[in-house]
Amino acid sequence: MSVMSRVRDLALLRHYSGPLRAPAFHSLTTRRRLRRELAAHADWRELLARGRWSEQLTAEFAYYWYGAFKARRTEVREYLEVGSWEGQSVVLAGWLFPNAHLTAVDWFNNPKAVRNFQHNTEPFKDRLTAITGTSHQVLMSMRDGRQFDVVYLDADHAFDGTLLDTLLAWPLVRVGGFLIWDDYLWTHPDLGPLVTKPALDAWLKTRAGFCEVVFADWQVCVRKTKPDPTLKNMAETSNVVG
Repeated sequence: MSVMSRVRDLALLRHYSGPLRAPAFHSLTTRRRLRRELAAHADWRELLARGRWSEQLTAEFAYYWYGAFKARRTEVREYLEVGSWEGQSVVLAGWLFPNAHLTAVDWFNNPKAVRNFQHNTEPFKDRLTAITGTSHQVLMSMRDGRQFDVVYLDADHAFDGTLLDTLLAWPLVRVGGFLIWDDYLWTHPDLGPLVTKPALDAWLKTRAGFCEVVFADWQVCVRKTKPDPTLKNMAETSNVVG
């Protein structure tokens, strides 16, 4: 890495909120090693090579997933992602979690992306369930006691959508499970401050006692460390009000 690249990376750390700054620095210092380790897996390289991708986005951060889960790959049994597009994250999860059932949620309304999704995920079709719908609708429909080991959110990046998806997804993560967000540092001129980062920062501030940050970069991952009592209390309150 050049000196200028290192300076730019270190300058980025100022954009992370307090709870994410140390994990972001750790991620920065370990990513080259993790990238080399992941690249040594020929089967992963082959999956990427056979894929039909408009852009390779998830693959850019696959080494963080590898670093977080390489010691527990076989333990993950239920994986949920919201926002699949061409299936890059499904392919990563399918390879990384060989024993997991994969649930992929998307609008699936772009014909080319759907064709690419079907082609790219074909090696994992026997353990893949694709659900068509909006993130909010599908996550609401899953509030029936289902629990997942890993949940990945890559749908609405606006403030309200990110916060709502997070609030709906958090109860679906089992204790000891993981919640991952994409595009923490994403911006858009039409949205100003109403983007992913402030929504995630606000949520992390309220849930710091129930999770630990695993990695932070363009993507952020937390592990649920204990039951969140507010989830039960809200459910009880809703029943009383109803």
